[in-house]
Amino acid sequence: MVANSSLKKFLRSPLTLVWMCTFMDVIGISILSPFLPQFILEYGATLTQTGWVLSANACIAFFSSIIWGSLSDKYGRKPTLFICRLGSVAGYLLLAFAPNIFVLILARLLDGIFARGILISLTVVGDWVPPEERSAEMSKIGLAWILGNLLGPAIGALLVGFGLTALGLCCAGLSMAALLITQFTLKESNVHRAARQGDGKRKPVFSFGLLKEYTPRALLAQSQFMSLAHFIFSMTVSLFMLIRFNMDNVQIGLLLTLIGCLNLLVRLFVFPLVMVRLRDERALMAGLWMFLAGFLSLMFLNKLWQYALVYILVSFATTISIDLMNGIMSLKVEPGRLGEMIGLNSAVENISLILGPVIGSTLLGVADPRLYGASSLVFTLVALVIGRRFLGFSALPKKEDSVRPD
Repeated sequence: MVANSSLKKFLRSPLTLVWMCTFMDVIGISILSPFLPQFILEYGATLTQTGWVLSANACIAFFSSIIWGSLSDKYGRKPTLFICRLGSVAGYLLLAFAPNIFVLILARLLDGIFARGILISLTVVGDWVPPEERSAEMSKIGLAWILGNLLGPAIGALLVGFGLTALGLCCAGLSMAALLITQFTLKESNVHRAARQGDGKRKPVFSFGLLKEYTPRALLAQSQFMSLAHFIFSMTVSLFMLIRFNMDNVQIGLLLTLIGCLNLLVRLFVFPLVMVRLRDERALMAGLWMFLAGFLSLMFLNKLWQYALVYILVSFATTISIDLMNGIMSLKVEPGRLGEMIGLNSAVENISLILGPVIGSTLLGVADPRLYGASSLVFTLVALVIGRRFLGFSALPKKEDSVRPD
């Protein structure tokens, strides 16, 4: 009885529910994303046009991310998440039955309006968790992304033979499941909204006030270049494997699943050791140095297993740097503006989602495939400079850290 009671308490925990919903959201994304470029090419698009179609939802998501973040601060996390997931279901259904590339682009735009709102889930973690534990708890959401990215391509490889309709319907079903969990089990976490509604101030839907503050502005700039380096690589990796190694959809799906398994082991056994040894800012900078090593080696390797190792390294660096960024940002703003901060960071990432596939697919089409890692290398260097020069971050311990007792 005690065990059953503990299990029920665990399953009903807001953090567990957020993790489960994120897990299902990521499975849906990773079911579709490795195979969508090939379906777009089958509609008659060029490589550059394919990059723009992949970026279509991010174009409109740049604005919608800011809106959802502000609305969640004003009206609450739960109703915002419900609307976002309902819209995602509609977008996936339209994608499933798209008769031509124009309807497919429309589906991607609809997805862009609503899908990025799921990142508001991170604000739920920020609402429930005390500041000293926030980065660690937010980084656990990264495990949901790893597991989702592990299962998604495998499921996609099984469904891809049935066409885009099967992939779209599966993604819609997962979004509907997350919607039901959000609506019927998740409690509202934004206790600060009532205080703001009673202070007589009206907060605009588009809120850029944090851009006037030095630290949030510098963090967003670092996040911009860091995510751009990541998405150039990750959003075109299936095209890279298709062009460089002539792999088919099933082979790509199985390889990404294998890489995901190895990345999961790294995440479970290496990441905790990194977090014990390093503070948030130091871990973030260490992740950027891993980015640098991975993208640099990408330019000189020519065997499939070597690229697989680079992919694992970049994925682990993503877990450290990009996942920790939201936790670090949450500590730099007051609780009542957490949604605004997460929304602005999501908008920044959407800029990278717009430009990343375009840059990556264009370089793959006009240059030696090995050279497209050079652009990610440059953007990583810029992110390192911003972290060190403007934020004072370093992967090395500070003097006060060296004398701090264990």
